[in-house]
Amino acid sequence: MDRARLTLLAVLSGLACGDNRKDAVAEILAFAKDAPYTVELQRSPFGSYRDFTIAVQQERLEAYNALFQYFDPKDSTRAEVYRYLPARLYGQLPITAVRDQSYRVSGDTLWATVVFERPDRGLQGSGLQLDTLMGAAEATRVFRASIERARAQLKEVDTAFLAVVMGPRVVTLNTASSKRAAARRVSLLSVVQSRLEILARDARLSSISFEDFTELGTDFGGLVKGFVTPGTAGWYYDSTVHPSAEVQCQAWRDADTTNEYGNLLLHRLHGGERTDFLCVWAIGRTVAEWQRIRPNHFRVRFIGLVDQDTVVGPWRSVR
Repeated sequence: MDRARLTLLAVLSGLACGDNRKDAVAEILAFAKDAPYTVELQRSPFGSYRDFTIAVQQERLEAYNALFQYFDPKDSTRAEVYRYLPARLYGQLPITAVRDQSYRVSGDTLWATVVFERPDRGLQGSGLQLDTLMGAAEATRVFRASIERARAQLKEVDTAFLAVVMGPRVVTLNTASSKRAAARRVSLLSVVQSRLEILARDARLSSISFEDFTELGTDFGGLVKGFVTPGTAGWYYDSTVHPSAEVQCQAWRDADTTNEYGNLLLHRLHGGERTDFLCVWAIGRTVAEWQRIRPNHFRVRFIGLVDQDTVVGPWRSVR
């Protein structure tokens, strides 16, 4: 008996006995509709920065742990997926009512299409104002109130698409609204990248100089500094995708090189104004590199970054 027939028989057998993949979809929808979420204050391991993250209420953790089994990657990302799944469910499936469900089976995959009502996206987060100085109880109260308010206000219709394989295990969870948002973001990113390419090509780096602190017995290796002036198109920033820019400073002697970067605050730059940049070899590894190499050649270039893409301008040598 060939593999295709074995797969088909397994699928038919599963459907005849009740499909646990459908049960998984039903459980996910019920959990999302119940919205048993709260917020927790997260502290950064790198400093005092704090922020709130969406979590599951303590009394619902047992149900959440069972639900997580459908998403469990069983690899090194397991803890990360567990931590951020509540926010993903809250963002993608803020269900107030399920209107329709349909299923189809292809191979060992169950494809579920779920039409549901959700809070209007423009209102869902508009009433949520959390301050990291709030206590946990106050933040939880404000967050829960914002959920209830959004669920009682204007609604819109969305569609969820889930692909569930034997296990059961969810391999795809997406919505029509997130697909449309992704398409709009791709279009916007293309525009932003084009503007950054113009900036990288036309930006003028001037008055560039370097200093070597090796002989001064300080904790610094050296620095490269100068000014950046945009081309005729001027500076560009988009608050939707938050592009960033920096100047890469490369120093070398013979075949050994070391790099540092000077950040440019795009959101504060306007028109054709000139701004300064500074690359400092001031952290342990880079200081050691500078002191070992004792660079005698330098060059700089403009770099723009948006999402996962990088655009670079031409190198300019430091004389």
